[in-house]
Amino acid sequence: MAREPGLLARARATLDRWLERYPDGAPAALLEWKALLRLGLADIAARVAELDEDAVHLRKSSPLTTLLSEEERQRVFAAFRLQVRSRAL
Repeated sequence: MAREPGLLARARATLDRWLERYPDGAPAALLEWKALLRLGLADIAARVAELDEDAVHLRKSSPLTTLLSEEERQRVFAAFRLQVRSRAL
């Protein structure tokens, strides 16, 4: 996203479309994404790379995944699984 600032705008637009589906109140994770996407790239990257349970839950509803190809998405998921396993040992 640092090399392509338009990607962040795309993620925000995706999230806005998702939020439109919930006129009576969006899920907490989507509201957290709304707040998170207002921050700078470094803060966003730091939050989504965390391994705590809240960050794992947050990634399950990430508008950032819509920016990746299926191959890229699988590589990211594999890297997180490896990182989690390494920490468990």
